[in-house]
Amino acid sequence: MLRRHSNKIFIKSPKRGLIKTRKFVICFCKENGLKEMDTDIFEMAVTEACHNAVRHGVKNSDGAYCELELFISPDHIKAIVKDYSDVFEVDEIDSFDLDQNFLQYKNGGLGIPLIKSLMDKVEYQHKDGNGNILTLIKNID
Repeated sequence: MLRRHSNKIFIKSPKRGLIKTRKFVICFCKENGLKEMDTDIFEMAVTEACHNAVRHGVKNSDGAYCELELFISPDHIKAIVKDYSDVFEVDEIDSFDLDQNFLQYKNGGLGIPLIKSLMDKVEYQHKDGNGNILTLIKNID
């Protein structure tokens, strides 16, 4: 059974939002006794997901924001990131491998592949043309 750590937080600014997101995720992980490595990996993926949602949301308008909720169970930790931007096809972006030529990504584009490589499961849903829901799951022991 999953339990909610706290009410969801809202992230509006890409720069200040990164700090808010990191603090929220790290505090959640520490309060729930996660190992430092699991905390670091989860924080990196969740921060990247929230940053992308705000940065690319609503065609980069000042009104873009996302919601973040965190959950934990005995065997995994889960983040749900909701935004209200245009539909984005996460499933069309593959993970990357270390043998790729990363110069092709010099202007961005590694966020979703990075998230997919760090998480054990990534789920994506549209909200009837009114945004996106990205669920990140990391197994823990």
